[in-house]
Amino acid sequence: MNLTETLKMLRNRGIEPTAVSYARFSSDNQREESIEAQQRAINEFAQAYNIDIIHEYADRAKSATSDAREEFQKMIEDSNKHEFRFVIVHKLDRFSRNRADMIGYRIKLRNNGVQLISVIEQYDPESPEGALMEGMIEAMSEFYSRNLSREVKKGLKENALRAKSNGGIPPLGYDIDPETKKYVINKEEAAAVRLIFEMTQNHYPYQEIIDRLHANGYRTKIGNYFQRNSLYEILRNPRYAGTYVYFRVASADYITKTRNNHLYNPEPIIVPNGIPAIITQKLFDNVQKILDNRKNKHAKTYKENYLLSGLIRCGECGSAYAGNRTVLRSGKLNITYRCDSRKNKVGRTCDNGAINRDYIEGSVIEYIQSIIFHKDLFPSLLARYNTALAAANATVTQQIRDLSTRIAGIEKAINNILLALENCTSHALISHLTELEKQKNTLEQRRREITEQNAITPISESHLKSLIDKAKALMKQDGFPSRRRIVETFIEKVLVFKNRAEIILNAAPFVTKGDYTKYHKIIPKKA
Repeated sequence: MNLTETLKMLRNRGIEPTAVSYARFSSDNQREESIEAQQRAINEFAQAYNIDIIHEYADRAKSATSDAREEFQKMIEDSNKHEFRFVIVHKLDRFSRNRADMIGYRIKLRNNGVQLISVIEQYDPESPEGALMEGMIEAMSEFYSRNLSREVKKGLKENALRAKSNGGIPPLGYDIDPETKKYVINKEEAAAVRLIFEMTQNHYPYQEIIDRLHANGYRTKIGNYFQRNSLYEILRNPRYAGTYVYFRVASADYITKTRNNHLYNPEPIIVPNGIPAIITQKLFDNVQKILDNRKNKHAKTYKENYLLSGLIRCGECGSAYAGNRTVLRSGKLNITYRCDSRKNKVGRTCDNGAINRDYIEGSVIEYIQSIIFHKDLFPSLLARYNTALAAANATVTQQIRDLSTRIAGIEKAINNILLALENCTSHALISHLTELEKQKNTLEQRRREITEQNAITPISESHLKSLIDKAKALMKQDGFPSRRRIVETFIEKVLVFKNRAEIILNAAPFVTKGDYTKYHKIIPKKA
């Protein structure tokens, strides 16, 4: 059914057609129509067909290869309200250039009774010819997007082969010549880079290098204080020895769209002597050997487990307490937690002292055992556990009931179509019947899964006691993962003050936090 016929049918039923418009401007092509031009064309189209546009959605400088568009997502969500019958776009590629997204979101609109209309590409979506035309347009849009991406990458590659900047902030020690786009040395920053490499070659620890840099007034490229990570990135960058490197970091993951900056690309573009060198190649190579040796040594001897990592904080300033490993002058190993805002870090002010790791972790384990496994708590734990299970069962029962109601409704619709098909043959009815059968099968499968996976029965007293005995056994084991699992379950946080530490219990599974408000242990601080 084409648009004219659809509008006629609606009006015969006393329904005035309403629509929303969607426009998008992408920064990848400066010749594309502006938002205003798209909306003007959409409004003229709507007036010609006497369609009332009740809202305008627009995304500026957004790519249609991604569905991460604020206004677009709001439009899809608003279609659930059934306040409009049509979404009008200037061209289909304004809606999406990704075929999978195009199909998925069109189905969502269709399920909400909303039809997508293109001002430029008009066809009957229910006819075979219309379906073919729709597929061709979607494929062409996706081809355009991918081809544009390839052409952009080709241009970036050409810049890289000529050792030119491809945008972004240059590394410390360099600026970009605005005319040639080549790297030039920033003399003041280059002095900081040389200092970093030379002190590292002389085996100075990171903290002493950082202190020297700050004492001399040096800052990072964006004006921040130096940190260990920023030093590491500088020391590993071959550009400082004159080697231009592009595409050093691997591309973002195709599925998750995330990038790991520590994962290197196996085939980067490398141009030896492509940029001015700040240090010699020999100095760079010497530093790489030192860093490699440190890495291997740290991996072998400096690995420590911290049971309270992420849970222990400074009670004085609120910063995290981080694990720290040092060797005292006596040769004794000293493993502690200490405030991440301690005074000896530049720009920080907290003077709260460290706390011995074994002491605080032992206190936490002992406290958990004395409270969680206390016999007086058992009846309450059993009652609340079973109350929670009953609530979960009620939720599952309601889900199954809702699914059954939906399935019954679909079955009724299927029977009506079958009766109609006895008198006539309609491709539209057959297509609708097929879609209903698919929906019914999906809902029935979901109902079976919920029924099978959520058959929850109340826990007996003996069963709960056996679970507690297993938890006790886990607490006594030396294995770090077992203890960590228990600690994460029962500890909300540990606060370290100057003269004491406070252990605060979390809401255990199926036990409300109210049970533990009185369980707040204070222990004397021990360095």
